[in-house]
Amino acid sequence: MGRQVVAGKSEASKKNKENGKNRKNSVAFHRWSMAFTVFSCLLTAGGALFSCAESVSESPRKVVIELFGAMERNERAELAGVVDIAALMEPRQYDYALNLEKPRVFTSPQEIFADLTDSGLTKQTWFKYQRIVGDEEISGDTAYVDVSFVDKETGKQTFNKFGVRKIGQVWRIFSFRTLVAPQDEAH
Repeated sequence: MGRQVVAGKSEASKKNKENGKNRKNSVAFHRWSMAFTVFSCLLTAGGALFSCAESVSESPRKVVIELFGAMERNERAELAGVVDIAALMEPRQYDYALNLEKPRVFTSPQEIFADLTDSGLTKQTWFKYQRIVGDEEISGDTAYVDVSFVDKETGKQTFNKFGVRKIGQVWRIFSFRTLVAPQDEAH
């Protein structure tokens, strides 16, 4: 029996050593896993900071191009990143985006996002035309971007300027000048 006890101790101490190694490996793995998680979070945060810093250098013209892309893809989250929704919702004597007899009144951001996506009136109207984003004029934290709408059937072109301003470090569209058809010129 004495040998069995000794043998039992040996077996037990072997298991304890293995368990100790497993615990050490488990702790090491846990530490590595935590370090990797922290590194991933920092990398993600760094990427977010980089993308924010990147938007600082984006031009107002590029923001208008992003607007049309987001509208085409019906990406409301992207639209929220390129428009000054509060400014677009302000009451005015004219419609915020179209040449209508009576201006539309929007009471929530969702209503404007719905108007700019899917089957919204502004999206449907603008997308009947070829859209050409032209030059930008920057003065401090405000800019105007030339946008032309060309009727795909008649070739008539309507000139427009979108107002863009810097809010914090990001350019956002605060005004879509109303579409007004050019006057016919007598030849």
